[in-house]
Amino acid sequence: MNKYIFWGPLNGFEEEYKLSGQFSFSELVRKVQKEEKTIEIDGVSPKTSNDIGKIENLVILSDEYSMVNEWVLYNIEAFLNRFDIENVYLQNPPIQVYNRLIKTENCLEKIYEYKKIDEKCVKEINEKFSKNIIGQECAKEELINLLYSATFDFFNNKPLILMFYGPSGVGKTETAKFISQKMGGELFRKQFSMFQNEDFANYVFGTKHSESSFSKDLLDRETNVILLDEFDKANKVFFSAFYQLFDEGIFVDKNYSVELKNSIIICTSNYENIEDIKNNLGLPIYNRFDGFVKFNALDINACKIIIEKNYEEYLKYLDAEQIAILKEEKTNELLLSNADKFTNAREINRITRDVITSILKKKYIDNK
Repeated sequence: MNKYIFWGPLNGFEEEYKLSGQFSFSELVRKVQKEEKTIEIDGVSPKTSNDIGKIENLVILSDEYSMVNEWVLYNIEAFLNRFDIENVYLQNPPIQVYNRLIKTENCLEKIYEYKKIDEKCVKEINEKFSKNIIGQECAKEELINLLYSATFDFFNNKPLILMFYGPSGVGKTETAKFISQKMGGELFRKQFSMFQNEDFANYVFGTKHSESSFSKDLLDRETNVILLDEFDKANKVFFSAFYQLFDEGIFVDKNYSVELKNSIIICTSNYENIEDIKNNLGLPIYNRFDGFVKFNALDINACKIIIEKNYEEYLKYLDAEQIAILKEEKTNELLLSNADKFTNAREINRITRDVITSILKKKYIDNK
């Protein structure tokens, strides 16, 4: 049996092997369960499953290891040897599986090469930033300096660790998305405010292999741009879990080990200044950041630009008659005249939508 271990995202796995006529691990498990009612997982000597026939290419994707319990993981070779398999392809296997298979014969390992930010990419971000991120020219200058520094070998393959700080809704998350887009993949984003303490501990440190974890999600990421959103909302007791990640680009829990060479890790917060960051995070985690980028509150000119942009975007979903009604009611002018009352882009988006809806409701629902 030939074994191929792949570390990286699903699209990279599919591009690397281009398999045809593959047999999924999910299908194999279902067939065994149907034959035996349950997969032998208690150490009892299992019977050979000859009824399944020869399998040319067995594929075990990242999410499929959760289908079986730990007995199968710790005895993966014995489990696979029950079947007539020519090749088995494994995406992001747990440590228990990897440690057993890598020592066997005919086992090859492939690590996906994530794109490293280069001068061309930084130049494109610099040229297109202001069109995509409104009202943050000061943040742009600091950010471009930091990103450009990552194109050299200053960091010796370690991640570039950044803190974006400032008020909500002024472009921090959108900037991370923009960078990731230019790096050629969907942003890896985890919102720390959504986790309660116990849930967060299980997610960060890992529990059962069948449950979601930070390390597993990192292995499945499409891009090397990682957003830890609302990092300031995490309990300080968990900061130590990120020391090695920030220092060396390595994250390990009980089930997985991940290397994040040349990645860009962005943490966001609502802190107002550097002293605020230092005092609240504490020096051990503060000193591990490579740079801090301040995002300012939106001024009236930035608000007007965002209003125009949002308004035009909403018009794309309306027909000619509806657009004519909005023009007759001078909807855009109404929104622009109140630009000084807005504080962030989320608020502008919500109020723009509500005003458009209210005007059209009067016409079509209230018949006024």
